[in-house]
Amino acid sequence: MTAREQYDAGQPGSVEQAVRTAGQLIWNNLKQSEDLLKVMLREPDELGDLDEKTWQVITDNAYQRFADELAASNRAGRTSIPDPEAAAAVAIGSLSYAATLQALTGRLPGNTDEDRYFEAWVNQTVSVLAQYTNRRKPLNDNDNDSGAQT
Repeated sequence: MTAREQYDAGQPGSVEQAVRTAGQLIWNNLKQSEDLLKVMLREPDELGDLDEKTWQVITDNAYQRFADELAASNRAGRTSIPDPEAAAAVAIGSLSYAATLQALTGRLPGNTDEDRYFEAWVNQTVSVLAQYTNRRKPLNDNDNDSGAQT
C-alpha cells in the first residue's frame, strides 16, 4: 500500500503511524517534483501564476491534510494540540526545507542521508505531539467506589 493509500484510508493505528505516513506522502511529492521545484526557486518570475498554483499542489494540500488530522485528533479527545494548523506547518516546513535544500544542492541538512533525516523528523514530530496527548483514566480508579465494603 502506498503512502497516499494509507493516508487516504483514514484511521491510523498510532500517532507515529499518522506522522510517518503523512511525512512519506509529503516527502515523495516533493521528491517527484524536484525538477519543477528547482525551476520554481531559481526562476519564479518565469512561471507567473503557475508558480503559486504549483506550490499549492505540491505543499498546501499536505499542510491542510496534516492540520486536519491533528484537529480531528483534538476533536476525538486523543490530543489537545493548541494550534493544529501551526503545528502542521512547522512539522511540514522542516521536511519541505530539507527536500528543497536537497533539490538545490544535492545535500540534506547536516549532510545526513535521507533515511536518517526522515527517521529523525518522525521521532521529533512524534515527541512534540506526544506532549499534547490526553491520558486516559485507568480502568480501576476508585471514582466509582460507593464506599461499601465487601
